Amino acid sequence: MTIEKKKFDALIAKAENLFYNAVYVNSTPQGIYAWNLSLQAIDWHKHFMPATTDFGNTSQIEKVVGFLPISKAIKLTGALDY
Repeated sequence: MTIEKKKFDALIAKAENLFYNAVYVNSTPQGIYAWNLSLQAIDWHKHFMPATTDFGNTSQIEKVVGFLPISKAIKLTGALDY
Protein backbone atom coordinates (compact mmCIF):
# COMPACT_ATOMS: atom_id res chain seq x y z
CA MET A 1 0.00 0.00 0.00
CA THR A 2 1.35 3.41 -0.89
CA ILE A 3 1.62 6.19 1.70
CA GLU A 4 2.89 9.70 1.09
CA LYS A 5 5.70 10.83 3.39
CA LYS A 6 3.83 14.08 3.99
CA LYS A 7 0.81 12.12 5.30
CA PHE A 8 3.04 9.73 7.28
CA ASP A 9 4.89 12.61 8.97
CA ALA A 10 1.62 14.39 9.82
CA LEU A 11 0.09 11.24 11.35
CA ILE A 12 3.22 10.51 13.40
CA ALA A 13 3.42 14.12 14.66
CA LYS A 14 -0.27 14.23 15.62
CA ALA A 15 -0.06 10.88 17.40
CA GLU A 16 3.04 11.94 19.33
CA ASN A 17 1.32 15.15 20.46
CA LEU A 18 -1.62 13.13 21.78
CA PHE A 19 0.50 10.25 23.17
CA TYR A 20 -1.19 7.80 20.77
CA ASN A 21 0.08 5.29 18.26
CA ALA A 22 -0.15 6.45 14.66
CA VAL A 23 -2.37 4.11 12.66
CA TYR A 24 -3.02 4.14 8.92
CA VAL A 25 -6.18 2.43 7.65
CA ASN A 26 -6.91 1.83 3.99
CA SER A 27 -9.88 0.22 2.27
CA THR A 28 -9.21 -1.86 -0.83
CA PRO A 29 -11.31 -4.22 -2.96
CA GLN A 30 -9.52 -7.07 -1.12
CA GLY A 31 -10.41 -5.77 2.35
CA ILE A 32 -9.65 -3.10 4.93
CA TYR A 33 -6.12 -3.02 6.32
CA ALA A 34 -4.50 -1.19 9.25
CA TRP A 35 -0.83 -0.52 10.04
CA ASN A 36 0.77 0.77 13.24
CA LEU A 37 3.02 3.36 11.58
CA SER A 38 5.36 3.47 14.55
CA LEU A 39 6.40 -0.12 13.79
CA GLN A 40 7.05 0.34 10.07
CA ALA A 41 10.48 0.67 8.49
CA ILE A 42 9.75 2.52 5.25
CA ASP A 43 12.09 3.18 2.35
CA TRP A 44 11.10 6.51 0.81
CA HIS A 45 11.22 7.08 -2.96
CA LYS A 46 10.21 9.84 -5.35
CA HIS A 47 7.42 8.94 -7.79
CA PHE A 48 5.17 10.89 -10.12
CA MET A 49 1.66 10.54 -8.73
CA PRO A 50 -1.70 12.24 -9.26
CA ALA A 51 -1.61 15.76 -7.82
CA THR A 52 -4.96 15.21 -6.06
CA THR A 53 -7.47 12.45 -5.38
CA ASP A 54 -9.91 14.25 -7.68
CA PHE A 55 -10.16 11.80 -10.58
CA GLY A 56 -11.08 14.61 -12.97
CA ASN A 57 -7.68 16.21 -12.35
CA THR A 58 -5.12 14.11 -14.26
CA SER A 59 -2.09 16.30 -13.54
CA GLN A 60 0.83 14.57 -11.86
CA ILE A 61 3.52 15.83 -9.53
CA GLU A 62 6.54 14.29 -7.90
CA LYS A 63 5.81 13.00 -4.40
CA VAL A 64 7.89 11.19 -1.82
CA VAL A 65 6.15 7.89 -1.06
CA GLY A 66 6.76 4.63 0.71
CA PHE A 67 5.15 1.24 0.56
CA LEU A 68 3.45 -0.54 3.45
CA PRO A 69 3.42 -4.31 2.96
CA ILE A 70 0.08 -6.05 3.39
CA SER A 71 1.98 -8.73 5.34
CA LYS A 72 2.66 -6.13 8.07
CA ALA A 73 -0.99 -5.04 8.30
CA ILE A 74 -3.91 -6.21 10.37
CA LYS A 75 -6.90 -7.10 8.22
CA LEU A 76 -10.02 -5.59 9.76
CA THR A 77 -13.13 -7.76 9.61
CA GLY A 78 -16.63 -7.86 11.02
CA ALA A 79 -18.89 -4.82 11.02
CA LEU A 80 -16.62 -2.97 8.60
CA ASP A 81 -16.98 -5.57 5.85
CA TYR A 82 -19.30 -4.56 3.04
